[in-house]
Amino acid sequence: MESTIQNPNILSIRKVIPEDLILLRNISIQTFLETYGWYNTEENLALYFSNDLSEETLKGQIDSIETDYFFVLKDDVPIGFIKIGLKNNPIQKWKEKELEIERIYILNEFQGFGAGKFLLEYSESIAQTKGITQIWLGVWEKNLKAQEFYFRKGFTQIGEHDFWLGKDQQRDFILVKSIE
Repeated sequence: MESTIQNPNILSIRKVIPEDLILLRNISIQTFLETYGWYNTEENLALYFSNDLSEETLKGQIDSIETDYFFVLKDDVPIGFIKIGLKNNPIQKWKEKELEIERIYILNEFQGFGAGKFLLEYSESIAQTKGITQIWLGVWEKNLKAQEFYFRKGFTQIGEHDFWLGKDQQRDFILVKSIE
């Protein structure tokens, strides 16, 4: 008798569609709280959620031709997501747009399964398909775990820029990676 062995770490990717709006918003808020809730005030988090993660904002981004969201799924259940777009990075300002990883978040309980690496590799394959030679992203200066991950994956820091989370001015490091 043959037995079937299932890999519990099988991951897949699915593009986020308009019908996923509430699920995307819920995962966005949960992962943001898990990652940054300890540092930010309730007021600033509420402002961020009501503006940047509102249903209206996310719907506009899902519908946009310049932005794509993809869920990473484990056993067909979304455990995180990536948001990518074509933009110039604020440091180099090349004439040609590059692929920006705008958000990449994995629910805490599913970290360690390789989902972040899987999403990063997927974004690199999209860049290659489009003939893009560089990926960039901003990573919060206090998110050392994410910085270590990106540095291990071949990113280098080229600068920094400020952003607002609610009423709090914060700083991201701008990282780039060449795609061959």
